Amino acid sequence: MISISRLGLCGIVVLLAAGSSLADKDPKFGKITNEEWEIGAPADYREADAVVIFSRAHLEVKERNVVTKYHYRIKILTQAGADRVGDQSISWHREYDKVKKFQAHTVTPDDRKHKVQDDAIFTKEAGDYRERVFTFPALQAGCIIEYSYTLLNERFWYLQPWYFQTDIYTLKSTFSVAIPSGFVYHVLYQNVPPGLRNPSVDERLDIHGDLRKGETIKTFTWEQNSLPPITDEPYMSSEYDYRSSLRFQIVSYEHRGFTYDYWESWETKGEHLQKYFDEYCNREKDAKRLAEQVTAGMVTPREKSRAIYDFLAGGYRTVFDYTSRYFAHERMSELMETKSGSGEEKNLLLVRMHQAVDIPAWPVVISTRDHAKFDAGYADLRQFNYLICFAQFGNEYEFIDCSSRLSPYGVLPPNCLADGGLLVDGKQSQLVKILSRNVTSDRVDRSIMVVDADAVVTCSTTCTFSGYYASHYADRYERITPEEFIDDYFMERLDAEPTLGKYECRLDSAGSFVLNLDFSTGDLVTRLDNNLLIKPVGYAYRTNPFEKQKRFFPVDFTYPFTYENVVEILVHDSVIRYELPADTSDRIVGASFYRETKATDSSVVVQSILKIERPEFLPVAYTMLREFFGRVARAGEDEVVATLAAASN
Repeated sequence: MISISRLGLCGIVVLLAAGSSLADKDPKFGKITNEEWEIGAPADYREADAVVIFSRAHLEVKERNVVTKYHYRIKILTQAGADRVGDQSISWHREYDKVKKFQAHTVTPDDRKHKVQDDAIFTKEAGDYRERVFTFPALQAGCIIEYSYTLLNERFWYLQPWYFQTDIYTLKSTFSVAIPSGFVYHVLYQNVPPGLRNPSVDERLDIHGDLRKGETIKTFTWEQNSLPPITDEPYMSSEYDYRSSLRFQIVSYEHRGFTYDYWESWETKGEHLQKYFDEYCNREKDAKRLAEQVTAGMVTPREKSRAIYDFLAGGYRTVFDYTSRYFAHERMSELMETKSGSGEEKNLLLVRMHQAVDIPAWPVVISTRDHAKFDAGYADLRQFNYLICFAQFGNEYEFIDCSSRLSPYGVLPPNCLADGGLLVDGKQSQLVKILSRNVTSDRVDRSIMVVDADAVVTCSTTCTFSGYYASHYADRYERITPEEFIDDYFMERLDAEPTLGKYECRLDSAGSFVLNLDFSTGDLVTRLDNNLLIKPVGYAYRTNPFEKQKRFFPVDFTYPFTYENVVEILVHDSVIRYELPADTSDRIVGASFYRETKATDSSVVVQSILKIERPEFLPVAYTMLREFFGRVARAGEDEVVATLAAASN
């Protein structure tokens, strides 16, 4: 059908027997040891304000359900740690799961136990899931919080992953699984060192099995120690992508000649999704009629594709507040009548309109970068949270997203630049790679600052975003009001209290996202006698985005880019001379910064260029990158000094 390469599936690990309880090995609830009371900040992470003493999960697979016992114990080191970890939560599927034996308390240094009361426990629903949020009492530096519960899960086909690593420093994390005879499963590792992938095995006689066959119970245990925290930081995809975790899925169960398969192929998953999409698309004739009207008089498939894209991107409003998995409406007819719907709905209509004018096109479901990294070896549709369009033009193709009217055709939002996805085509559904376009991604800010006799600045700025930069900011613009966008990404970035004037956002003929704005302020100029200290306007990288001293995962810019800031300063008063910031250049492996200033008889021009030449920097380069951006931020603080002619008597 198409020449996009398939993603390889991970191998399946077959275990013929398993399972016994670790209840006798699990620390008793509320029994705090002297060693635990003495725990402080780890030597390799002195800034820790709380540490996970241990997190444990033991999973037992039974014939009727899966029982998982959880136990967490956390030491609070500072008041900041109490504020950060004092609220905890657990979640479960409201139809298939049950929570039992929940208990939670705070143990203060005097060994008093303070139970979490019912009025400090709140349950809320989010789609098919419920979440229990609970607040610990009597929090103070030095106390220990602890909770445990049992989850009964009837979904053999979907078991929750275990994260050894969290947003708190973890001293010890243990996961074990017990599986009776006849169960087959596969195991998937993410960010688990190869040396820690082989579990310890405990084997005992299965008294409930066939004793004549000598069936045994095997318990497999994985353990990791001294795990640094993975927290939400600038320039990263989903934090879960970087956490060490283990996921396993039950494949089948065989007993007395009967085999039940829990595992389905990606092709079968695609068939299910195709039926769902077909049921949604109840206005095929109307979609065909609309596509023919939009493309009337056009000859080439590319022309037709672009026309359909422009029609849906510009004529249908995108909504972001909806509760279903993909769609804001139950049927496509509602989308077409209201001309308003989710990005996924618009993209599915985009697919159908392409097909209506004989352009091969299919929906592709993906996991966006802020959701989770796509795992080709784990065939479950829950991985996906978004839908885009794949259109083919002979030997060429485009991945298209029409959710934003200000995003260039064929340039996906950077959040959609996933490793792969599932192309939905009934029985021919297949995994595909999401290939990014080789486009130049630039941002150019050009500002004219006019300084009047009262040292008040009137500024006019034009920002031009191209390539993925354009798609990135267009997506942000669509999700909030124009006023919020201007305020969040421009006005609040100034070291000043501005008065906003006119502003406009548009997509120009070259496919660039363009912003024009005017403002005035008296905070960018300081008068000292006959000298004016003028701070050039800058909206980006005026502060160092990398505040933490250490980072345990890569810095991911998603795409290479260039940011250029050009500021022209005009002073109404007569200027004798200018004192300009020194020209400077700075380079590290993968990034560079350059600034040049020029003075004429009528103005000063300050030009700076920041280039990120590669999208990813490994943790070993973090200190170098952090110091580099620190120098860039300090350069943004340099001022132009204008010496005025002395006032005549």
